[in-house]
Amino acid sequence: MQTIDDLIAEMRDIRTNGFNCDDQQVADGIICFGAPVLNSLDRPIAAMAGAIV
Repeated sequence: MQTIDDLIAEMRDIRTNGFNCDDQQVADGIICFGAPVLNSLDRPIAAMAGAIV
């Protein structure tokens, strides 16, 4: 991600998909995932994240 426009597009994708996958954007060989945990009212109450090295 190099520009503000890239960041805005990434945030749009995250909101559309409901999760994020960082495929080696920070470091080679590291893939990270993140997603909210929603309650019955679809409000975030926690988050889950994981990484594959």
